[in-house]
Amino acid sequence: MTELEFSEKYTIDHAQAYYEKHRTGVRRRLSNYLENRMVARALNVAGPVDTILDLPCGTGRFWETLLEQRPKKLIAGDLSQSMLDVAMQHRPEALLDQVECYEMSAFDTGLTDDSVDLVLCMRLMHHLESRGDRLAILGELARISRRYVVVSLWVYGSYQAWRRTRLEKRRPERKYRNRCILASNVFEREARNSGLNVKARLDLLPGISMWRTYLLELTP
Repeated sequence: MTELEFSEKYTIDHAQAYYEKHRTGVRRRLSNYLENRMVARALNVAGPVDTILDLPCGTGRFWETLLEQRPKKLIAGDLSQSMLDVAMQHRPEALLDQVECYEMSAFDTGLTDDSVDLVLCMRLMHHLESRGDRLAILGELARISRRYVVVSLWVYGSYQAWRRTRLEKRRPERKYRNRCILASNVFEREARNSGLNVKARLDLLPGISMWRTYLLELTP
């Protein structure tokens, strides 16, 4: 499977810590709630879909929100088997009966063309400084989706983005960064080049948070 430079950190201990961090402290719990509501808003704009792929699914923190849409099938994929193991460990059996979990890469899912109605891709794109990596993943998600792709990333135009930019300027020059902010027009152009049109732009906290979620629709 294709891996990014930071992929190897996702051990079982790191996966467990990732699961716990979104449930610890008021700020993290609020952020988790707001991100889930942002996903729900994107799905409401998209309308009913039969099949959803959550990739990378991490420790499954969007599963309950996705299942609220009552899809006929929810597929969860992640490059890290440790993430999948922790996700399944902390979910009730009744919920796990509704989710199919597979180890897979967003660069090469192994799924056939047009195999799902909607792909959810949260908290991955902001790790991709390379335009080639972003286009490769967008192309793969467009290939396997019949209708929609939902993607989150960091964009300029907020207080957090301004603060992050100032912080990066003070850091030593690095060959590779595993987090980056994009101009919205740059990402939207890359989406169009991958056969995806912007149907909705959803900001976590407009003017404050740099998190934005895009609902992208396949070009007819």
